[in-house]
Amino acid sequence: MNPLTTSLLCATLAGAALVPAHAEGVVEVRFSSPENYADAGRSASDRDSTEHTLRAHFARLAQQLPDGQVLQIEVQDIDLAGELLPTSRGRDLRVLNGGADWPRITLQYTLVADGKTLQSGTRRLVDMDYQSGIRPIDQRELAYERRMIDAWFEREFAAVKPAA
Repeated sequence: MNPLTTSLLCATLAGAALVPAHAEGVVEVRFSSPENYADAGRSASDRDSTEHTLRAHFARLAQQLPDGQVLQIEVQDIDLAGELLPTSRGRDLRVLNGGADWPRITLQYTLVADGKTLQSGTRRLVDMDYQSGIRPIDQRELAYERRMIDAWFEREFAAVKPAA
């Protein structure tokens, strides 16, 4: 790299450091007693995968909160959409039949800013109509649960979004 290119690169990086990053909220997620959940997967690795997916989804949603707000979530129970059926290959198959196998998540939450509680509560998220509305079919992991969480987040925190 020639000296002029190096100088320009350094100046650009220094200037970028002076520009404030996009402001957004933060989420802290805790899973209490996941081994006792109704259905977060059968094995420890399935439960870990479920936790990882939900934690990442909550983190994406928290980006919509104003800077300085912290959303604390304790997931108390999970019952994923569908039911697990064993197969001859040793890997369980999740079957979605649209009956009483809808997704459910029970959580406690607290939204905090500047050391003050803005909102808090316990919610039981349920989507009894989970098989309608995802078009085209969403193949991502925990699509029904993520959509249910999105709807809750929009209802619960729409009023705390910064003015446009």
